[in-house]
Amino acid sequence: MKKYFNLSLLFVIVIFIIFLISPYIFKYHKYSRKTLQKETDYIFNNIEKLHIGQYLNENESTFEKAPLIESRMNKYTFYTFLWQELNKYFPEVYMVIPYEYKSTNLLPFTTRYLDDSYVVIKSYCKIPVGAKIKKINGINIERLYNDFSYAITGENEYVKKHNFTIFILPILPDFLKRKEFEVLYEFEGKENVIELNSITYEEYLKNLTLVPFEYKKINKQIGILKINNFNVTGKYFFDMLELLESIAKDETEVLLIDMRGCEGLVRDLSGIYMLLSFITDKTFYLSDKIFYSYGKRLITYEKYGYVQPNQINFANKKLYFISDKSIAHPLPMFVLSFVKKWKLGIIIGEKSTYPANFYGALKELKTTWTNIKVLVPTWYFENYKYNFVEPDIYCKGDYLNLIMETYK
Repeated sequence: MKKYFNLSLLFVIVIFIIFLISPYIFKYHKYSRKTLQKETDYIFNNIEKLHIGQYLNENESTFEKAPLIESRMNKYTFYTFLWQELNKYFPEVYMVIPYEYKSTNLLPFTTRYLDDSYVVIKSYCKIPVGAKIKKINGINIERLYNDFSYAITGENEYVKKHNFTIFILPILPDFLKRKEFEVLYEFEGKENVIELNSITYEEYLKNLTLVPFEYKKINKQIGILKINNFNVTGKYFFDMLELLESIAKDETEVLLIDMRGCEGLVRDLSGIYMLLSFITDKTFYLSDKIFYSYGKRLITYEKYGYVQPNQINFANKKLYFISDKSIAHPLPMFVLSFVKKWKLGIIIGEKSTYPANFYGALKELKTTWTNIKVLVPTWYFENYKYNFVEPDIYCKGDYLNLIMETYK
């Protein structure tokens, strides 16, 4: 009996050890063609059933069957292959490699594609915020983008480069199988080279997680509300609500709301409703019309998503919305469409932003072995009479200086 107990205990310990080290051992494991074909078939067949585009006749290419897998691949190679194939038929579909707490390796800085450059917006290394990344390991950043561009979705090059900074660049160490990097960056007109090590997702969460909303008071008259994302659920909900209420009570007369580089796919609208409830002092609806499927039927709903004003709001302030082609994701476009439609503020930007009407309400699929998440749009939102939002004031360059000159 004792011998049987010891063998059972040993078996449990071995299984536990395998469980602990499996993310490291199998990270670059090449899966068989048969396994990858099953996962590919699963993804394509379910997308075809779920995608709202099948009811709207939006897809330009007609999907016939899932692509054939011709070689073994690890999950990173499979990820880029799969996204490239999906882009041929379902360009509105997004894909994500979930981060592992200990085994995922990330760059120690966060970038966004702003003003035609890859700009650092948060840093956990000696590269300063505001620096422009030029090269990584001697490879021009644009060339790195080109190496992955075939596997990134986006309505245009600007949107694709924005998505590159969100879905690919952070985990570049895992794609390249490297933990040490040499980075050439430009800051204040000077180029610098620095050697860096990748960080774990655990370190990333502690040091590089972006707060949804950030506020900076420029002077007694002017303040800037920077929108990084709309993920206000959980611990951020009351913090962000309190921040917006404190801004509403502040003495400033002019508020700039900057959403450039903001990320936000249409999965949860709570952050949108929170921000818009401060922007308006009247009840307005969000979308002119939405489409979604119920079984095999297409359901149309008009005047969707009524926004109720918060009791404390920005009615006492002149609102400016900084917008340009770097507004790339649907959630910030919700805000711009809402503001433009109901004339709730002044939009400043170099160019029009689009699309104002887009897919969303993403259904999540997950592959069994490679652990890749695929986000399939099940709704379509028509938010504005045009598919773009024009600035009220065209301005290239220093938006803040324009406002400060106006309110001298």
